[in-house]
Amino acid sequence: MTSGWQHATAFQGGPMTPERLAKAVDYPYWSPPASFVLNVETGRWEDIADEDLGPAITARVPSLAIGSNAAPSQLQWKFRGSVDDPLVVATAVSVHDYDVVFANRISSYGAIPATMVPCEGVTTRLKMVWCTQQQFQLMNRTESLGSGYRHAQLPRTKVESSAPVAEQLDAYDHFDFYEAIAGPLTVGDTPVGIAALRAEGRVWPSMDEEQALLSVSKAAGFADISSLVETVTASEDDWEAFNHWLRNELGSIRASS
Repeated sequence: MTSGWQHATAFQGGPMTPERLAKAVDYPYWSPPASFVLNVETGRWEDIADEDLGPAITARVPSLAIGSNAAPSQLQWKFRGSVDDPLVVATAVSVHDYDVVFANRISSYGAIPATMVPCEGVTTRLKMVWCTQQQFQLMNRTESLGSGYRHAQLPRTKVESSAPVAEQLDAYDHFDFYEAIAGPLTVGDTPVGIAALRAEGRVWPSMDEEQALLSVSKAAGFADISSLVETVTASEDDWEAFNHWLRNELGSIRASS
């Protein structure tokens, strides 16, 4: 397989680089705290007041970003050069009685990605991403639907936002999000929260991405994270084989020291 990305679903191949390692370890990447509009062609983004959002999200599809899809860098990586409308809108929301945890899988670029599971009493700060139909279909293609993820539905009653955003959200009785088919990564029988994502009332332990990757690396017998990422992202066959091992043989990880 040739070296170099061929879009967000492709495999890197070739020797390990600092950029490839950062792509894995820096997950879920930085996202502005407030609502924003991003131009995926230029990479420039700007805050937008929620009361000014109406025209910006008319005729767009809302979906809940539980992980890196809330990050401007990831949205640009997925959409640049592939969509007619370069603007993507993201609004700040709170989700009640769910926590965002690590999925029991590894992405094609070497990160352990997110999934969302019910957890009573937890409030998680996330983004609702508003896409054109073309952007939404492209987003679906980058999420390995049917093998890595499936569409799940979050009830409207679980989402809290500012009044102007709520007015737009009230047109829906539920929202789609991407749920990992393999379920959550666990320590013992307990899911592991993603420390980079703010959650109030979190009852489960949490890790950052580097800690989670280190724990999986040790469990799989790799010397370090770099060795794990280089092996897993070498080819599609290697990636699928490793995810099969995670689902069917690993069981639970131990917390890294």
